[in-house]
Amino acid sequence: MSAKLAKRLGEIYKPDRDALYRERTLEWYSMHPSFAKVLASRKNPKYDLTDKLEAYFRDMTNPNRAFVSNVIINISGQTGTSKSMTALSIGKKFFPHFSWKNMMFFDNEILEEAPTFAKSTLLIRDENPATSIFGEGSMRTTSQLSLMVEVSRKAGLNIAFIEPSYVKSDLAKLIFETVDIDSKHRITRLAVRDVRSEKYIGAFYVKVVAEDDHDWIQYSRKKDAFIEAIKKGKFEGAKGNPETIAIELLKEINLEVYRNKKERQIFVQRKFPSYTNGEIRTIATLMEIKIRESKNSGIPIGEEPTDDEPETSKEDKVDDDPDMPDEKKKRRALGKALFGDAF
Repeated sequence: MSAKLAKRLGEIYKPDRDALYRERTLEWYSMHPSFAKVLASRKNPKYDLTDKLEAYFRDMTNPNRAFVSNVIINISGQTGTSKSMTALSIGKKFFPHFSWKNMMFFDNEILEEAPTFAKSTLLIRDENPATSIFGEGSMRTTSQLSLMVEVSRKAGLNIAFIEPSYVKSDLAKLIFETVDIDSKHRITRLAVRDVRSEKYIGAFYVKVVAEDDHDWIQYSRKKDAFIEAIKKGKFEGAKGNPETIAIELLKEINLEVYRNKKERQIFVQRKFPSYTNGEIRTIATLMEIKIRESKNSGIPIGEEPTDDEPETSKEDKVDDDPDMPDEKKKRRALGKALFGDAF
């Protein structure tokens, strides 16, 4: 980093800025030269798009608007940059009938519940807190996004997607990235990308709700409760436990028809079109594990071993091994006779 750039950032950023955000901003700037417009937005009104975007939101939610079109927002950013709180704040400030219940974790929630919400409000598809289970963040594929956008459009709703990192989308009408938050004044700075060129064009400053805001408290409780359930191995509400799903699917499908992992993965994909690729791969892999376990144990898939037969120790199993040479069996028997189970 050049001394000139460091000096410039020092001028733009207040001394009490969090070092972590400062470091991320430096990385952003070095990767995308157009990010200079986001940085310059503090001093140059040309790149402060707040007034324009607020006017856009008011116009799009105007009930007397002649042409009705839904707002599609993509919000991404690093962990800890207040993506969820910023999205909730946008929803409360600009969209009618918005509450914490409009924020959901799963695609199937959006698809099932969209028709129950009042028109013109905003639905927010937040990051899935169970990302560690499926190991792939909560990135959506284009087909999954298209399905949710279409459902929300038919219901007369607006929709925002929160993603762990930026991904190009031809569907989004607004692309925001959380940069940092001024904790003292509770203002989040969002970098704004042009939807066509993907270059940064300026910044959007959002006044976020207080920590004791009712909707934020309720949503935080919902999220915390779900995370606790995940830690305890309970996945109710998260589309079901992937292991349970794998077992149920294996009971349903004909393994003579779906003979290999790839065919079974395609079956899962058709069965659950709203699931991410990571979730589908996880379920397909669990299916393979269950098939292998069933073959090795001789116990049908989904059934527990019976307690009719006494447990056999590892040593006894070795002694019963028909392939073990007779001399080795004799030595083992003699050792047990002399030293007991310690042998």
